[in-house]
Amino acid sequence: MHLPSLALAFASLLCLGLLDNARGPLFPELLRDLRLTDAEGGWFFAAASAAGGTASLLGRAAVARLGLLGALRLGLALSTAGIAALGLTRGLGGLVGGAAVFGLGIGLQSVAQGVLVDRGTPPPLKRRVFAGLHSMYGLASLFAPLLVAGLARAEVGWRVAFPLLAAFPLALLTLSALAPRPPAPAAPAPVGAARPQGDRGAHAWVGLVTACYCASELLISTRLVLHLRRLGWEQDEASGALSLFFLALLAGRVAFGLLPARGATGPLLAASLVASLGAWALGLWVHPMLLCLCGLTMAPFFPTAMALVSEAFPREVDAALGVVYAFVSFGIVLMHWGVGALSDAAGLDRALLVGPGALVVALALVAWAPWTRRAG
Repeated sequence: MHLPSLALAFASLLCLGLLDNARGPLFPELLRDLRLTDAEGGWFFAAASAAGGTASLLGRAAVARLGLLGALRLGLALSTAGIAALGLTRGLGGLVGGAAVFGLGIGLQSVAQGVLVDRGTPPPLKRRVFAGLHSMYGLASLFAPLLVAGLARAEVGWRVAFPLLAAFPLALLTLSALAPRPPAPAAPAPVGAARPQGDRGAHAWVGLVTACYCASELLISTRLVLHLRRLGWEQDEASGALSLFFLALLAGRVAFGLLPARGATGPLLAASLVASLGAWALGLWVHPMLLCLCGLTMAPFFPTAMALVSEAFPREVDAALGVVYAFVSFGIVLMHWGVGALSDAAGLDRALLVGPGALVVALALVAWAPWTRRAG
């Protein structure tokens, strides 16, 4: 294992997660102050996702031109600029622009992080290390609402909160100057060697499945506070529920990373999706607090999907990750747009049905896909 590469990847995802998940708790105040509708406010998230998808597709080229560390540093610089600019916005245009720059940064970071872990980890440990990596997102997601709640108690509004948050990627960008060169990539296939059939289609298939899952997870993390506030909950209660969701996500991923990797990929993905559908049903029709259970049931999915990419496409991880993250980003754009429009038309409580609907689509794709039965 190449520990410096893993440490940099883990720190990068921790930083990304803090910024990404601080947006949800700040969203209601931002909507109110800028006098935006739900549909208009949805572009706050959609613009970042669209830009992130574009940057993901360009991630392989960025790694080739700038090197792996250079691509990561560019991502951190863009994340810093974009999140800081959000505090200066005076309307929808500035909000979308700042979010787009931030999205470009996290798109590059996402690809670079995955490649760092792939290069720095021996094959038998990749599923567990990817689970550990994405535990950082769960940890950041847990602390982000608490951080925002602390800023609120200190009477720090969103215009000051965003520039303060920019200190995290800026600090990591500075520290990255100390990072040693990561391991070289796996040797490419010889010229003229036969390639596995359907590689590009398989990249897209993994991307589509992962996009459906991520749309459901991000729907909870970005709309749970707003949903609970509209049900009459106080701000600290709603933020606490979001923290509980992220605590469950973190606990599940830590446990998944510590336990020995067993079982084929397909059944693991399907089990996570089925359990998450059950948690969504309980949260929507029994008690909204039960939506927090989705954090536990969703925990294994993303690390397993990322390990699948590394296992199935060992010689082109950067290209495969770029395609997967692009599908995820554009799927999240569609989710935010659709949820915003449905929320304006029929209410947020009905728009939340997009979450379990996306999981049903993902489950159908997993059941149909031959690669989930072969991998693992």
